[in-house]
Amino acid sequence: MKSLIENAVHWNKIGKHSKDSYIYSIEKAVVLKETAALSMDIRLNFIIPFSDTGRICNAIKNEISGLQGVNIIIYMIMLFSQKKKS
Repeated sequence: MKSLIENAVHWNKIGKHSKDSYIYSIEKAVVLKETAALSMDIRLNFIIPFSDTGRICNAIKNEISGLQGVNIIIYMIMLFSQKKKS
């Protein structure tokens, strides 16, 4: 699942930090039996470009057979800060 997300995000559009400084985790993923839709909570410390959220949903839907939809909820956990120079 994480590789699907990593491949769907345009990392070069996120910011000036190295890719290693961006952290994300999948907190909860549930498929509702009635709708065959995946609902997933993602916690991260960067802002995903809006267009990439659709790419993530499509990548997951195409990878997991039988899914009728994918909904992601994104939570920000921290922002980067720069150290003050003395």
